[in-house]
Amino acid sequence: RDLIRDIGTPSLIVLARARRSDGIQQGYQLTGSVESSHGRPEMHLRLVDLKEDSIWKMCVDAAVPKPHKAMVLYKPEHE
Repeated sequence: RDLIRDIGTPSLIVLARARRSDGIQQGYQLTGSVESSHGRPEMHLRLVDLKEDSIWKMCVDAAVPKPHKAMVLYKPEHE
């Protein structure tokens, strides 16, 4: 089952930016949401580089289909 999908309106947004010692700015944005369908929680996280020319992206989706089972899908992406 492919869990990676649009996360909709995020319930969590974290921005991390820094200026390196060589003067270059670097940063990442983490967005996430948690849903519960039919009593089963699902979590969706997406981490992207803040550089406009970057093609790097990481997505992580997790679900608990049954009380004794959990699924996690990690997918690095290049646009």
